[in-house]
Amino acid sequence: MIFEQIRIHNLFSYYGEQIFDLTLPNDGRNVVLIGGRNGFGKTSFINSLKLLFLGPHESLRSALQVGRKPSVMNYLLGMGDEWLGIFNRQARREGQTEFGISIDWREPEGKVTAQRRWRLDGRGGCEDVLRVTLDFADPLEDDEADDFLERRLPKDFISFFFYDGEQVQRLAEANREGQLAQVEKILDIADIDVLEEYIGKTVTAWRREKSESNLETQRVALQGSLNLLQAEQKEFSQKIDELSEELTILEKSISRNRRYLENQQAFVHQRNEAIYKNDKQRISEQLETTSSDLANRLPIDAPLLFNPGLVSKAATDLRRLTDSQAGGLAQEVQVLLNALPVRLLDEPPHYQLPLSQQQREFYRKKLLRILRSYESDPEDISDGLMRLDPTLAAHLMKRLNYYQLADNQRQRAIDDLRQISQLKRDLEGIQSKLDDMSSLSGDEQRAYQARQEQNTELEQQRDTLRDRLRDLKKEQQEKERAIDNKQQEIKQQESAIQLDRERQKRVDLATTLQRLFRSYKQELKSRRRKDIEEAINRRFAELMTSHHQITHIKVGESFDLHYLNASDEPVGMASMSSGMKQLIATALLWALKDVSGRSVPVVIDTPLARIDREHQINLLTRYYPNAGDQVIILPTDSELDHEKYQILKPHVYCEYRLANASGENTNPLRESLFSKVA
Repeated sequence: MIFEQIRIHNLFSYYGEQIFDLTLPNDGRNVVLIGGRNGFGKTSFINSLKLLFLGPHESLRSALQVGRKPSVMNYLLGMGDEWLGIFNRQARREGQTEFGISIDWREPEGKVTAQRRWRLDGRGGCEDVLRVTLDFADPLEDDEADDFLERRLPKDFISFFFYDGEQVQRLAEANREGQLAQVEKILDIADIDVLEEYIGKTVTAWRREKSESNLETQRVALQGSLNLLQAEQKEFSQKIDELSEELTILEKSISRNRRYLENQQAFVHQRNEAIYKNDKQRISEQLETTSSDLANRLPIDAPLLFNPGLVSKAATDLRRLTDSQAGGLAQEVQVLLNALPVRLLDEPPHYQLPLSQQQREFYRKKLLRILRSYESDPEDISDGLMRLDPTLAAHLMKRLNYYQLADNQRQRAIDDLRQISQLKRDLEGIQSKLDDMSSLSGDEQRAYQARQEQNTELEQQRDTLRDRLRDLKKEQQEKERAIDNKQQEIKQQESAIQLDRERQKRVDLATTLQRLFRSYKQELKSRRRKDIEEAINRRFAELMTSHHQITHIKVGESFDLHYLNASDEPVGMASMSSGMKQLIATALLWALKDVSGRSVPVVIDTPLARIDREHQINLLTRYYPNAGDQVIILPTDSELDHEKYQILKPHVYCEYRLANASGENTNPLRESLFSKVA
């Protein structure tokens, strides 16, 4: 990554859009000088670069005041007199609404432009927009753009490549946990921790998925229950087989007895068939003739014929109606005569021949109910319901008088019905004689009776066995269902056990991988530690030439630094000067660059701050020309005098002098820091 152009717009002391053209030449020079006095914009420049890659990160906000970290909005727009914000004050007074930074660089695939800008929203806040434009792909915005920048220059690396020379000595002063972790990230070791942590979380999750109870013990218990059910089912099957065999024997005995009884009955029937055949036929024919004759002779008004008392009462009422001088009674009788045949003959239910005594009683009661519905007050029948015309009433009375006097017809029908009943009894008697074994000898009758009784007893035993067998089969089916359910439970339990075993295999494999990665990390750290230790001692020897207080810098297991003298005794941190700490930190940064192989611009503010002259020369001649493919140095005029400038000049390909008379309007001038020098 080589920065080709940097555009700062209304950020910090940079008013409007200020452009730094840093296109690298092809002559091997790699150093950019951006010089100016204190307060002219050097710190604003390096902080602008950090803003592009970090945004308003807490590391930038925490650097404003010791022990205090403003909110993002306060950092951007200020918080009173304590902090005026990163939005250029002059631009804000003029009503401008946008500020930000944009950087161009070139990659093998093409040009990349990364831009982060803020726009006031008119409600006291501002909108943050991050955009990356690529020659070789679609533009990226917000999270996608941030991910792209993170892959190019991770946030944790910023402090190792964009730094203040006066503050870099802190890398040597203490082995801070955060700094040591960042060293691991630069050396591509931290990713193993991330992987190991992820595996650890996965192992924990898989262990949670495993059953807390002993699934195998549960399976054994289920198998025991299944074995018991199967044993009970086997016992039921045995009982069913025994009862089935016993039932088969009984049914055979019953069948033999039936054949014997049927043979005996057949013998009797054959011997008496000639006797009873003619009688049965004769009686049947007589019964049919008598029933048919009765059906033909019996009128449809049979209920009137067989209810003389009711007919007599109706005739009396009609007579009273006809005798009355009021016309109402005749009218009521007329209504009765019109309605009675319809309701009696047309309305259901209807009779069927031959009529039994029960049927005759049914019609009698039905007619009685119908006639009573028209019955009037006996004392004043002319005002009752039977308002018949006198002529119709008289006609109806004559009809009813006929039924009152039809005793011969009633008696004949009764005689016919009695004869039909007697014929039926005769037929039943003949049938009974056909079933009678009285024609057999005494011994034969006793044997026949004994067989009948035996067969009845056997049939009772058979029915009892069938009931027991049915109950047993029902219980057997219930046992079979219970066995099926238990087998299903066992199958599910075995599946759970198999799944648990698979989970345990995954846990074991993941645990093995975790140990492998941990071992690999230790091995990688050990190799990297040796590389760092060799590189930092080599670079420190190039930078520190005035004395040999520290003869060896030892890199610990966690990349912590330990300083030893010629006697391999520890050198206390308190005994080191600030300049020496800065040289140690610079040597560490140089070593990290050598070992990591990363090509990232190195930006250094106040590069020679507390370094003595001899070691400044070492930095100018040895470190800065080799610190990176592109090195941007931000010196003050007191740090980089004419002589030091001449030492560094062969490596300088671009210079900017920062002018800022008002303190709010940094103007980068593309000119030599020492314009008098040819």
